[in-house]
Amino acid sequence: MENDIYRAGVHRVIKLNPRELLSMHASIEDLKMMLYFVKPKYYLPVKGEFAQLIANADIATEMGYTPDKIIILDDGQFATFDGGKLVSTRDQLDLDDILIDASDRNDVSGMVLKDRETLSTDGAIVVGVVLDFKTKELIGGPDIQSRGVIYLKDADHILAEIGNILVDTIRQAVEERRYENMAIRAEAKERINRYVLKETGKKPMILPAIAEINAGEDNA
Repeated sequence: MENDIYRAGVHRVIKLNPRELLSMHASIEDLKMMLYFVKPKYYLPVKGEFAQLIANADIATEMGYTPDKIIILDDGQFATFDGGKLVSTRDQLDLDDILIDASDRNDVSGMVLKDRETLSTDGAIVVGVVLDFKTKELIGGPDIQSRGVIYLKDADHILAEIGNILVDTIRQAVEERRYENMAIRAEAKERINRYVLKETGKKPMILPAIAEINAGEDNA
């Protein structure tokens, strides 16, 4: 996202120190302040386990809300309003528990587990370069990091060729005027996958990275 901001012409991005960032969860005082300023007619705690919803509701009670103005919904339960007035919380959706596995290709969680399985068995290779945003000339790299794939003492020529494949893929795309960052990363990933499988018999996770700098000068 920061890279895209600079590509849009911004020349300075101010970032907070991660150690100074507050928790993503609102504090009790934050919630009290929200209730004080917003003064909602009904208060419906969301996010968290049921016990946390109750604790959240207790905050509204301390702020003077009566039980009929505080709505706590269980999984599948929903509230119905009509004309700004609560009508019912009796309606319920039929929900089933889902066991997360890697059998469903359309299941994002399954894809995550598949990636973890790949990492645990065949490892990962990260290969990156730095390009000039305007000219697409190589500024830095290629830099290759291998984890759990091959021993370093046996890997010098393989790692060097992996870097060459990424650089060659970029150079060829630029010459053919079809360079696009995401597309070239995918193309390089496929070529590196075939090469590594041929050389090692493994199918590690391949993560090509192409960083483009000097975007601000290009947009100036």
